[in-house]
Amino acid sequence: RGPRGCENPFWDKINMRVTKQLAVLCLATLPMANAAVAAERPTGTYLGAGFGANLAGDNKLSGTGVNADVSHENGFAGLISLGHAYANGLRGELEFADRRNAIDKSGTTSTGGDSSVISAMINGYYDFATGSAFIPYLGAGIGAGRLSVSANPTGTTSIDGSGNGVALQGIAGIGYQINESWLGSVEYRYFNLQGVNIKAANGSSIDADYDSH
Repeated sequence: RGPRGCENPFWDKINMRVTKQLAVLCLATLPMANAAVAAERPTGTYLGAGFGANLAGDNKLSGTGVNADVSHENGFAGLISLGHAYANGLRGELEFADRRNAIDKSGTTSTGGDSSVISAMINGYYDFATGSAFIPYLGAGIGAGRLSVSANPTGTTSIDGSGNGVALQGIAGIGYQINESWLGSVEYRYFNLQGVNIKAANGSSIDADYDSH
């Protein structure tokens, strides 16, 4: 069963996981009066989607003509996922995410521009059984990400390029089993991208890193 007016046996096999602010939007569309809250960890294959704030750290840029920490304004992140949950509490997941922030300063100099990261991750989780509809969980992920930076000025040059790196993340959250088909959750993620190399406008190679939460 799906949301009201959307009866379909497909929904009996898919548990929808919704994170961060999207959970609030989803709760408003659910048939709450008929919600059968489960007291066990949900199992099976699920699709997920999430949207929330992205707080990027001061990222280090270093190379010829550039040696500065780039600070960001608060931004946003969105993701979609496909996973499978097992009865023993373990859960595996493929995730695709997009993170975006406007750049505030390069060192002490105000600068225009933005940075974004597109990532593909393999995540593993453990869902804790509580005997209630609340399901705390911990997770970690590894994958690849592509950092794009546009900033002018940056040091004695400017940057408008992209580079790939290895991505790692840690995850902690709590879910609420609304009924047998729907689960909403709120979570915290720390994301780190390493080993990125970007070309600057002066042709030099810039080493960059990125982290956000």
